Amino acid sequence: MFCVAGLGNPGKKYQSTRHNVGFRAVAGLASKIASNASFDEKFSCQFIKTKYEGLDLLIAAPQLYMNRSGDALVPLIRYFRVEPDHLIVIYDELDLAPGVMRAKRGGGTAGHRGLTDIVEKFGTDDFFRIRVGIGHPREFGGGDVGDYVLAPARGDDAVLLEQSCVRSAEAALSLMTSGIEITQREFHRTPK
Repeated sequence: MFCVAGLGNPGKKYQSTRHNVGFRAVAGLASKIASNASFDEKFSCQFIKTKYEGLDLLIAAPQLYMNRSGDALVPLIRYFRVEPDHLIVIYDELDLAPGVMRAKRGGGTAGHRGLTDIVEKFGTDDFFRIRVGIGHPREFGGGDVGDYVLAPARGDDAVLLEQSCVRSAEAALSLMTSGIEITQREFHRTPK
């Protein structure tokens, strides 16, 4: 079974923030391939269990705050016996510009608290990640990182982030069916 998990903060207050691109990506994925399904909840994690091209798929959104993502997600993926090489986590990345998306397997967390919590609770960093670029506040004149990630994007950046949410869901499906190399070739192109 594969699991595609999107990271974010629960509640309407955070719905359209930069930090919630993972939630928006998995919501789009769910509406695309499981349009008649509704999210269930277990272990403080909303999820849909479905199939994609004959593969069992769990679409998940942890419902604890970002820095406790592992507390919600890890019990769910252990319950459904998801192996590390079948976990795909979609999350926001400060060090990539809006519109840029990167897929990789393993590696560090670059200080992302949600990802760090998953690595600590799961006991491994050897799973797939889809990093959705949100830009860094230094590119916009500086400011507090916390305030920046918890604010909605505006103008062109908002359009680019929504496009990235769609593309990251497509990249997750590509990781499941085609593997990392093909996914990187296909999705690492920067949109014009």
